[in-house]
Amino acid sequence: MTQNEIIENAIYGVMLTSGQTVGIVEVEPGEKLFDCARRAIDCDWIEVVEPAGLQGQDYVLLIDEESKLKGDVHFVNCIASYLYDSPEHGDIIIGNAMIVKQDGEDLRLLTQDEAIDLAKDMTEIRKVSIHEMTEFLSNLKQAERQPEKSISAILRMGAEKGHRQPCRSEGQER
Repeated sequence: MTQNEIIENAIYGVMLTSGQTVGIVEVEPGEKLFDCARRAIDCDWIEVVEPAGLQGQDYVLLIDEESKLKGDVHFVNCIASYLYDSPEHGDIIIGNAMIVKQDGEDLRLLTQDEAIDLAKDMTEIRKVSIHEMTEFLSNLKQAERQPEKSISAILRMGAEKGHRQPCRSEGQER
């Protein structure tokens, strides 16, 4: 398959939801990647996250840049947070996330085969990710009781160490 054929057949994204489900999103041919991601994730600002758990596979997570600022109820995306190695640096991912391919400096959607294989892999790590993130968040809850280690301080510290790239909806995407 040539590079042009791959790009033409790349119309899928793998969704990781805050409800801890894995799914495949089919994108209308010709729709811009960030437009479909905003719609699927339900956000205005996309943040590109390079997950340690998918290192070397050229995948990135697209997440809601403002997820932690929305309302007072936050739902941790255990699979995305696990892939992002949240227990290592303390920054969790809230809300839905979409996995796409990084192709050099560009991002692209996935082919059907890539999406199916990746969705299977994500389903396989679902249980361990929920366990690991529950344990990590329980430890954060204990740290919250100590004023010098509040959850917000730990999350701010983790955000400074992460590999995140914010992208505005009306500006240059990346």
